Amino acid sequence: FTKSNQATTGSDFLKSSRTEVKLLMSDGTNNRFAKIYYTNTATKGFDFGWEGETFGGIPSNLDVYTHLVADNQGKKYQVQSLPDNEMENIVVPIGVKAEAGGQIAFATEIINLPSGLKVFLEDRVANTFTPLDEVNTEYIVTLNTSLDGIGRFYLHTSSSALSINENVTENINIYKTSTTNLRIVGLTQGNTNIKLYNILGKQVLNQKFKTNGVSDITLPKLTSGVYIVQLETENGKLNKKIILE
Repeated sequence: FTKSNQATTGSDFLKSSRTEVKLLMSDGTNNRFAKIYYTNTATKGFDFGWEGETFGGIPSNLDVYTHLVADNQGKKYQVQSLPDNEMENIVVPIGVKAEAGGQIAFATEIINLPSGLKVFLEDRVANTFTPLDEVNTEYIVTLNTSLDGIGRFYLHTSSSALSINENVTENINIYKTSTTNLRIVGLTQGNTNIKLYNILGKQVLNQKFKTNGVSDITLPKLTSGVYIVQLETENGKLNKKIILE
């Protein structure tokens, strides 16, 4: 945990009654993991003392982590806590760093999964949903290209089988990475059109692009304020409000 995320007061953080999903990833030699806790005190955004970022002090060619489900700012979390009363509607973005030419295998260790729920790993490049809540179940991927970020893999907790086109526009994160760059994460592969409007309804950006899960859009010089992002994809339309500072 980074120092800013540490708390000095106690809580029920270690209670065994919570649901825990530990996502394991291996390249056959090295092993990595990311943890997700579901509790009745967490939110879908950042919760002080309940989230833990990955340790970046030692360079590594292999890593797995999550991004926040809400108010995502691009930070990598080794531990993320989420509300247990929304488990069936929550989709967690999974970030992966791995080199091309090899294989990576995903599995899970799960504690206290509510009856009727299953854990699925979505691969938006292969267009698959793989259940990972059963013992000795793995999802193995052969990498033709290197991976370094989110946009391909998502973790679902659901009581029913999932379809490829389900909720494809609900799990998109949009945030500013610099004064001139807007990052869009979670789009399925294909052609997309983005329009940006200021609070008065004036269009300040109109651009078409092809995405592979993560796309960076160069922004024109804009004043600080509230803007509406309008995305039109092959699977539907989405409007989101963002604040540019």
